[in-house]
Amino acid sequence: MLGKAKPAPNRKPGGKDFDFNRLRTEVKQLRELISDVLAGATHHHVGIAQCINVLLIPVKWGNQLGLLQRCAAHLAMPLTVYTVARPRVQLPIPASKHFSVAIKGTPDYFEGNPVDIDVWLSFVAGQLQGKPFTNYQALRAIGDTFARHADPDWDLIVEGLQTTHTAITDGPQYDYLAHYVLRVGQAVLSLSESILSKA
Repeated sequence: MLGKAKPAPNRKPGGKDFDFNRLRTEVKQLRELISDVLAGATHHHVGIAQCINVLLIPVKWGNQLGLLQRCAAHLAMPLTVYTVARPRVQLPIPASKHFSVAIKGTPDYFEGNPVDIDVWLSFVAGQLQGKPFTNYQALRAIGDTFARHADPDWDLIVEGLQTTHTAITDGPQYDYLAHYVLRVGQAVLSLSESILSKA
């Protein structure tokens, strides 16, 4: 159940209908943006990152929830994603730069281990200069750098992701930032559609 947090001055509680209407809008955007990126318009990963931050990352710290978590709470539904069998295993030797994104909205051969999305956010997403960072830290850094607002300087996590490259065979070329955002966006879209199907 959602708590009855007191709204800030000049604001009023939105409620269930407010949250679900916003979720429908974000889902429409995510579908189109993911399709665009898969078609080769990789610059649209910025828009995907914006949707992810709206859905998963509360603007303020404390007991607040992201939009997707609020909608799931309205329905008392879990938010289950799928990851690798041993997601907490880390590199035995600290790496100067290492990234990994292991998340799916539906299980497959490689990512069939069910976990709550908030647990997945706590998993390590990579290392920079030998120091690990979590998926939550990565997504919040992406949001602070360009998805929620545009800081005037680089977050080192975002710089590391954007200066690392990957590719899909016979497909578009990605920097790892776009790849990471695309994979998370696809999983979040699957979760969001599941929630809306029960709304």
